[in-house]
Formats: sequence, C-alpha cells, structure tokens
Amino acid sequence: MEGNQKKGGAFLDLETLLEKFRDRDRFPDSRMFNIHYSVLVPIMEKEGKLHLIFEVRSKNLKNQPGEICFPGGKVEWGETPKEAALRETCEELGLQREDLLDIERMGEDVQPFAFRIIHTFVGVIQPRAEIRPNPDEVEEIFAVPLEWFRSARPEIYQVKIQLLPEQVFPFHKIPGGENRFLSERKIKEYFYYYGDYTIWGLTARILQDFLARAGISGMIEM
Repeated sequence: MEGNQKKGGAFLDLETLLEKFRDRDRFPDSRMFNIHYSVLVPIMEKEGKLHLIFEVRSKNLKNQPGEICFPGGKVEWGETPKEAALRETCEELGLQREDLLDIERMGEDVQPFAFRIIHTFVGVIQPRAEIRPNPDEVEEIFAVPLEWFRSARPEIYQVKIQLLPEQVFPFHKIPGGENRFLSERKIKEYFYYYGDYTIWGLTARILQDFLARAGISGMIEM
C-alpha cells in the first residue's frame, strides 16, 4: 500500500498513473479473431482526486440493458482499435475529441470461444469537459474515486465452462475420443458493489487489469 503513497499525502497523481501504461508491447497477432471491440477506461479529476467514470447502459438496448460498463464498441472497418475507443467514448458520453487526453493502450481481453478480442485503453477526460450521455445508449453515468479501490474487495464466484460438441462430431478420429471433452474449465467472476451499482463481468475483468497495472494492489485475488 505504501508504494502508492506520494509525498505530501496524495494517493496517486495522474502522471504516475499514466506512466504505468506507456510504451507497452505492440498489439498481438490477432488475425484469427473476426470481431474486434475497443473499450476505454475513462479517468477524470474531480475536487483534486482521480475518479473512474462508469456507464449504466440504456434499458432500451437489446444487448445487456441496464448493465454497468466502460464506453466502447465494435471496431469499424478502416479504423484502428484506438480510434474506435475514442469514437465510441465521444459518442456515448457526448464529448469532443479534444476532451480526451493521454490515451494509452492497456492490453487485450481475448475471448477465443467467441472468436473476438477486446482492445482496452485508458484515457483522461479534461476536468472542464461537459459530459452529456447519449440517452439512446447510456441511462446514466457515475464516478468512483480511484482511492476507493484500495480497500474494496470483490466477491468472487466460480463459473464452470464445458465444451459440448454436436452428436455427429468425429470423436473416433482424435486421440482420447469423447474423453477429451469431459473436463470442465473454471473461470472467476468478480463482483464489486459501489452503492446500488453492481460492477461485474467483462467490466470487472477490465477493471481488475487496470488496478493491477496501476499498482493498486492488495485487494485483488487472481
């Protein structure tokens, strides 16, 4: 914990935080993925403290209405993952491009069973920027002080995943046959509760990665 404490009592200044995400490795070879998404973790300074900005998805959306997320969406043809993250953030939060500063690549969330990859970025919203959420996509937004995550511990649940081939699958042609598909894989789902808000799923995984890379440790069980 003391490693995050700056001189003068400040928890974590913006420049120290962004430095942890600069000069990351190049994007991995992702040609096998036919769907690309980009997500941006927005940081905003309010009253001298850094906050993460979260969205509550519109209840009118077909996919995941009412869920909590970071701004993001599908990478369109001809644009880079970073350009997609910026476009989606501006569209969803009603921002101008100049309202977003210090955009840094964070990493990728690879989902092989869905044949998709989610590119993640971290960026700063100017303190003077006026956020006007797009009502077609965003029900509301809320801000969580970054320092809150120093002591917040997520609930962790196990989810079992098993591959179920179709009946005509040629088991007899592979070593081990049907037995190759009997084993189950387990993944962890993390749940954060901030007031009445529940942060879980992909958003919680991206949040975990952000906290780990930012060096805000002590509350994460991997």
